[in-house]
Amino acid sequence: MKFSKATVRLNQIEQKNEFYRFSDRSFDRQALLESIDTYGVLNPIVAIDKGKRFQVVSGFRRLEIASKLALNDLPVYVVSAGTSKEDLFRFSISENQTTRILNLWEKTSLLAKLMDAEVDEDRIINLFMPLIQLPSSRQRMKEMLILIELPESLREYLISKSLSLRRIRHLKGLSKETLAFFNEVIELLAPSANLFQEITKQLVEVSRRDDVKVEEIVSKYGLLKMAKDQSMSRSERLRKLRDKAFSLRYPVLAGANQRRKEQLEALKIGSQLDVKWDRSLETKGIEIRINVNSEEDLENSLKCLEHLRSSKALREYT
Repeated sequence: MKFSKATVRLNQIEQKNEFYRFSDRSFDRQALLESIDTYGVLNPIVAIDKGKRFQVVSGFRRLEIASKLALNDLPVYVVSAGTSKEDLFRFSISENQTTRILNLWEKTSLLAKLMDAEVDEDRIINLFMPLIQLPSSRQRMKEMLILIELPESLREYLISKSLSLRRIRHLKGLSKETLAFFNEVIELLAPSANLFQEITKQLVEVSRRDDVKVEEIVSKYGLLKMAKDQSMSRSERLRKLRDKAFSLRYPVLAGANQRRKEQLEALKIGSQLDVKWDRSLETKGIEIRINVNSEEDLENSLKCLEHLRSSKALREYT
């Protein structure tokens, strides 16, 4: 690819045309801003000569900072308009990866941009994916493109939690209303990665099983109201939402768990004992944790354990 170096007026550069951009906007700009403010733009922007205007191919952050600092003239590597989109993307990848490794969102954004540029899918898989350290996999590409469909804050949450693409497959093709609800869940309740996957996947499975939209399930059972209920703590709301999703997905199993919970509560176990069990009911045992802060707590816990040992009701769980 041939290019020539030139000095271009800032107002000649198309600042809103980001067709070739795949860089992450959340990237820390402070160090770059300080460098450009002190020394100017040392690494020229790469742009296509479109006659009276220039379209940026690489250097979007440099352009933003130059605009912020009100620089009038910028060094630019000018590429002829006849250069193929594929070559321009390959150059941009090379330039970006000389200084850093592209993150998951940038790789996903690049794949989406290549699709928009009508680059042959086989070329994307076999040429471009290895260039950005991804396996040549059609399935991996489809999974990554799911991120494009998600609201920005939901996408950032999933990336921050390092959720594997395999674990968010169920989010593909969901309506804006459903994704908006899932987005509110993370903003209101900040669930762990495992809980988020569990709740959302179960609701999606119920939707497919019953042939109803997830947002209809949310409305029917008041799930958003539940998530917003300030009379409960965040952990209580999260637990309640999780239990409801579980009961909708596995009604028979949920009923059996409810009966077990009621039977254990009937044993009048003290507050020092935290009793848990396998909610899948595949194993019969129960887990008992003792919370002790004083000798009195210990004495009460021992009495509760003795009560459990002698209880006939406990035998069906062991």
